Amino acid sequence: MMDPDCEVRELLEHRPRSHGSGSFPREYLPRGEAVLFETRPALGIYFLGGIAIVFVSTLLGLLLFYGAPSLGASASAAGVTSLLQALGLIAIVLGILGLAALVLRWYSTSYVVTNRRVVRKFGFFSRIIVDARFDKIQAVTLTQAGGSRVGGFGHLLFSLSTFPAPISPFSGIQHGGVLWFAVPDPLEVRAFMEDVFDTFSRIDRSGARVALEED
Repeated sequence: MMDPDCEVRELLEHRPRSHGSGSFPREYLPRGEAVLFETRPALGIYFLGGIAIVFVSTLLGLLLFYGAPSLGASASAAGVTSLLQALGLIAIVLGILGLAALVLRWYSTSYVVTNRRVVRKFGFFSRIIVDARFDKIQAVTLTQAGGSRVGGFGHLLFSLSTFPAPISPFSGIQHGGVLWFAVPDPLEVRAFMEDVFDTFSRIDRSGARVALEED
């Protein structure tokens, strides 16, 4: 039988490429629990959404700003021109703020697996953490539509029942499970998660203790 410490070390040597340390605050971990894998959502889906917001708001803002003089003249009101130009500038600023908010949302979101549970952390000003212990997870559902396959990401739902709830894209609080939205390298991550569940289930059944070290 393989030594549990060697088994865990071998497991960690084959972590998915998307693993990156430092996205999950360690003060939220109780004693005896360590992070095995952590990552953030695919940046592209947030960035593209932000770019779309900036494009639409900028287009609207420019139409209002440069179209305001003719609209104001036709309305015989100089104040209308100033108001429309101000609204145009506000639309552009709101678009930029929308992009910044999405990037901040991406930065504050992390997906984590420890030696005990699966975790999703999100929220910058107010932090929300949802998790599911290994022994409570009934199924792991991987969803990849056409666009997500091309982008190299997918959605993983760790269900607490055999009938998973519909996926809600940006929601971390998922009825019936924990959702990892837009996970990079989802096939690698799912395979790694299965290995983690199997390895630590066997270790727990044997009653062995392993030394877990942080990165």
